[in-house]
Amino acid sequence: MSSALFSWLGMIVYVIFAWPYIRSLWKKDVVFHPYSWLLWAILGSINAYSLWQQGNQWWLIAQLLSIIFWSIFCIRGFFSAQKISLNWVDSLCLGSGIVAIFILFFFWITKATFAIIIVDFIAIIPTWKKIYYHPESDKIVPWFGSMVTLSLYLFSIQNWTFESTTFWIYLIIVNTSTGLCLLYRKWRDKFDKSTKKIQS
Repeated sequence: MSSALFSWLGMIVYVIFAWPYIRSLWKKDVVFHPYSWLLWAILGSINAYSLWQQGNQWWLIAQLLSIIFWSIFCIRGFFSAQKISLNWVDSLCLGSGIVAIFILFFFWITKATFAIIIVDFIAIIPTWKKIYYHPESDKIVPWFGSMVTLSLYLFSIQNWTFESTTFWIYLIIVNTSTGLCLLYRKWRDKFDKSTKKIQS
């Protein structure tokens, strides 16, 4: 299968699995963490610029599509942030992430794999916090859908090297772990409510 075919499959899968998030924009049953999605939108923009320089037009289209979604989710998150109790941990992650992104862009080390991973890891922390305390505020399907999309991207890479694959493997692990964590928290929350109902 060609790189272009994997790219198109990745975009289709992304839209399909992101549908619960897209639908939530008017149903308002998902609370997007504004800080996480803001950092991902900025980081994605830098990655899009890198893809444009490399001439990778297929995944540039997919990346631009993702940035549009991330930006919309970020804006929606700011309007519903009062539902998830933002505190100093969230602010610290946002500030650290912006500083890290600025350093990456200013010194032009966006290809430094571990540096990008650190920024993305900072971005996911507020969402993990949100999922732990408010499991009802998120959906499971998009996280596992992202895992499938990222796997397709991984297969579209023609020359596998440490630099070209490490970040995407990291993202697959993080998205899968986040989906499993959310699945457990939803199950635990449902179990606790059932137990309290029986006891009462």
